[in-house]
Amino acid sequence: MSPGTETWLSAFWEISSERQIGMGLGQVPGSAIDRWAAKLGVAEPGMFRACIRAMDGVYLDHANKRPDEEDVIMPEPRKPGTLGFLLATAGK
Repeated sequence: MSPGTETWLSAFWEISSERQIGMGLGQVPGSAIDRWAAKLGVAEPGMFRACIRAMDGVYLDHANKRPDEEDVIMPEPRKPGTLGFLLATAGK
């Protein structure tokens, strides 16, 4: 993983514990993302928010899928700021 990637991934799991649960899982609160960005001293909070939202989107797609649905296939990691890009560059 690239430096910092592990920290952001760990932050995602901590932030994830603050989500609302109803008929299904809801997205993580923006206030939790902002708190963690400040706590970590993130230089680019907008990028942090975008990455957390991207990770959350993939997590929610999987967690809220019906048992008869197939897994979502990750898109090509071409666009900076997306989860695919973050995961693709994590090993570099």
